[in-house]
Amino acid sequence: MNKYLPIFLSTVCIYGGINLSLSPYNVEAISAPIIAQNRNVNGRNVREVRYPQKGGGFFQQQADGSWVETNSDGRFTFREENRDDWSVYLIKSDGLPIQLDLHRREVIWRGQGKLYDIEGAYQTVSTNGYNVTEVRYPQKGGGVFQQQANGSWVETNSDGRFTFREQNRDAWSVYLIKSDGLPIQLDLHRREVIWRGQGKLYDIISSSDN
Repeated sequence: MNKYLPIFLSTVCIYGGINLSLSPYNVEAISAPIIAQNRNVNGRNVREVRYPQKGGGFFQQQADGSWVETNSDGRFTFREENRDDWSVYLIKSDGLPIQLDLHRREVIWRGQGKLYDIEGAYQTVSTNGYNVTEVRYPQKGGGVFQQQANGSWVETNSDGRFTFREQNRDAWSVYLIKSDGLPIQLDLHRREVIWRGQGKLYDIISSSDN
């Protein structure tokens, strides 16, 4: 065995893996954990694509087959035009033709050129501020915020049940107003339930869009 091989393998383990291939099968492989979770993602099955520009943007396929792009500029809707082995072809609501090219790892304005670099591609849609419906925390005997059918929210913990109205959402948070006026932020990015203007109340341990 090459005497340097154990050192090399140890280094790989310490730093979480190394991308040994630029194969389109590993288009999402910016880090080893992503490779492990999405090894078989391709143009036929991808449902979420992330890029680092515009404050960290993403395209997500919706339940009706349409797509939504979210970034620091806002939210934009697309219809899916076609797919092949390495790409999804979209048309924005204003007619702009977009290609999510997993082979070149680029979001492309067709006929013009690259818009963004793809840093992650996934077969499932992740929970975010726009689609989250449940948030759990370990304090207060294990508490939970849950969105109700009418759009309101209910928090349940060892102290009882409390009602909230939803004020707003962005890519990472839901902003709630408690029945007594207390302003709450469910911050999925920092993984905290926050009393706005005061500070953290609880640590978020899970969130879902079920």
